[in-house]
Amino acid sequence: MIGNESPEGSSYGPKYSTLTVRMMAMPLENKKGYKTNWNYHLAAKKGTSTVPSWWSSTKELTLSDADADKYRWIREPGEIPEGWKIIKKKTKPGVECWQLPIYELTENSKHSSSKSAGWAVAQKSGKISKPKNGDFNITSKLGGNWLCEGGTVQYDGKNWIASCSYAHAPKGWDRDLYDED
Repeated sequence: MIGNESPEGSSYGPKYSTLTVRMMAMPLENKKGYKTNWNYHLAAKKGTSTVPSWWSSTKELTLSDADADKYRWIREPGEIPEGWKIIKKKTKPGVECWQLPIYELTENSKHSSSKSAGWAVAQKSGKISKPKNGDFNITSKLGGNWLCEGGTVQYDGKNWIASCSYAHAPKGWDRDLYDED
């Protein structure tokens, strides 16, 4: 993506952007479509062998009062209370997390002074902002918005380079918590 072609005052404007995609481990319970039986065994009081109809579809650990007398969700067999047994094993044993792609964008601009470059980073930091060079079509495909998480300023021997780092949130950064640029 191309930034401003000519200088505006003492700032040259964004010249280029880079996109980094990394993976972040998220709790299995946060995955869309999560089911409790993925990472919990179902235990029942001895004498109870009927698998309840909700076992294959529930997303909650909390059981109704009637079911709590007969059933319990447990993570590991060592948690089984005396007088109970496992009647259904977890369906995804050993899985406790899933990988979520995290999109990070860095936008760089050239400035003739350190003051101008510093202000370019400072005025956006901590704010919901649209990267000036675009966002590689991320928000149009995934929704959400970007938060400027700060940046750096460095001298390249000729210009001061301001680099602003943005983090994407698919559901959007909370406008009650962050101002907009």
